[in-house]
Amino acid sequence: MHAHTGSKDGSVVVANVRENKLSEVAEFSDVLEGHIVKCCRWREDTPASAPTLLACGGNNHTVRLVDVREGGRRGNGGTVLHAADSAVSFVQWCPADQNILMSCSHDTCIKLWDIRAPRAALHSLQGHHQVPRGARVKGMHRASFFAGGRYVVTTGEKTNLISIYNVATGVAVSRGNADGTGTSCAAFEDGQGCLVAVASASQIALYTPLPLHE
Repeated sequence: MHAHTGSKDGSVVVANVRENKLSEVAEFSDVLEGHIVKCCRWREDTPASAPTLLACGGNNHTVRLVDVREGGRRGNGGTVLHAADSAVSFVQWCPADQNILMSCSHDTCIKLWDIRAPRAALHSLQGHHQVPRGARVKGMHRASFFAGGRYVVTTGEKTNLISIYNVATGVAVSRGNADGTGTSCAAFEDGQGCLVAVASASQIALYTPLPLHE
């Protein structure tokens, strides 16, 4: 099993976990050109024993795809997605299509990327934040794929809405009221249904998502 860490010095370390011990496998010392690394995520189709592709985001407004087999300070350069006009705080691979990557930042939109065509975002998901256009979002909002990767669910700044987007089209298909203003979503599926956990400053609430109006 492999684990990874991103740090304030801009480095990413990959370690092997075996018998409750960590042993370093590789270190990438300059993944984001000296900027803080805020998030890292293995591509989920990779076996846990031998992961190869890592998405890293942070304070230089980009997401870098690092192939850990390549070595070098940045994983042999990697693919760079110019993901935002602010720090990238969260990334997640789509379980339905391992070429699709989601990035969340302090901008007013969530972006979906097809890493085979990284020059421009596949979709920009908008409308979940109730802040002026172009304003910086202060909270670190964590969205989540659900329904096998067919949808994205997210909270928003200065609103208690929970928004659901269709991954294939980028269109908002449902907006519903939560009990309070949340900052993070996490979806849990067991084959019989789906629950979305929404975390706020003082509680975690569970909801059953119902994407409508398609």
